[in-house]
Amino acid sequence: LGYSPPSWEATREQLRERGFSDAELVAAGLLVEGESGLHDRFRGRLMFPIRDAKGRFVGFGARALDDSMPKYLNTAQTAAFDKGGMLYVLERALDGIRREGQAVIVEGYMDAIAAHQRGFDNVVATMGTSLTERQVRLVKRQTRSIVLALDADAAGSEAALRGHEVVEEVGRQDPGRETVPVITWQGLVRYQDTAAVDLRVAVLPEGRDPDDVIRSDPDAWRDLVASAQPVLDYRFQAASTRHDTSTLQGRSEAVQELLPLLEPLTDPVVRAHYLQRLSRLSLVKEEELSRLTTRRR
Repeated sequence: LGYSPPSWEATREQLRERGFSDAELVAAGLLVEGESGLHDRFRGRLMFPIRDAKGRFVGFGARALDDSMPKYLNTAQTAAFDKGGMLYVLERALDGIRREGQAVIVEGYMDAIAAHQRGFDNVVATMGTSLTERQVRLVKRQTRSIVLALDADAAGSEAALRGHEVVEEVGRQDPGRETVPVITWQGLVRYQDTAAVDLRVAVLPEGRDPDDVIRSDPDAWRDLVASAQPVLDYRFQAASTRHDTSTLQGRSEAVQELLPLLEPLTDPVVRAHYLQRLSRLSLVKEEELSRLTTRRR
């Protein structure tokens, strides 16, 4: 880790002495244009060097050490740095991901650092962004098992919802996806694509983030990851909390949210399980829900 002094031109002066031009520093995201001209982008911050999956240094993350906003600041989009297409410490986590057969994705730099310090070296971070298709593809090259470790708050819930949608989209677009035979309700066999990514969600205790849990009780972190629930279970739980299923409107909204998630399911046992859950939640017969999913295809 490093530090950027609270000066407007410290980085500019240092790198100018080493032969770099202002144009190069702007292109690298180290200088920005302000009302008074060019100045350092990072000032008075704790600096996190960021490398790509091959270990090549491409940019910085920076945390304010006072009340400056934003609290976290990244290198701007450059030819080398694309925040939505990278995962923090992925270059250090590759061996751990392959060994464990699983990648754990957290949200912050300190969460990932704490994990690696305690030996959980299959952990990477999204650097404050929502999970993207490009990030899922990076992980999928190493493993098809992904755990999202999220705070127990509304933001964490939304991150899981978006993560599920992203994984499904990757499955639709990925030419390497698996094709499996499926028996339709008419008894016919057809072939259907599946994303072949096992996405699970580990929800942390209220008011705690991965950094807190890992540093105070590594065994608790290990148990949280091991007991991560399938993302569909999480989606059902979130939907039953978000919608008032004691009302007709609430049950209708829950069906509209959850029914499309069942359409890609190819395993008849898994499909029947979630149709049964949705039937209990919505008070609609399983047969009718199954017919509705068939009509939508």
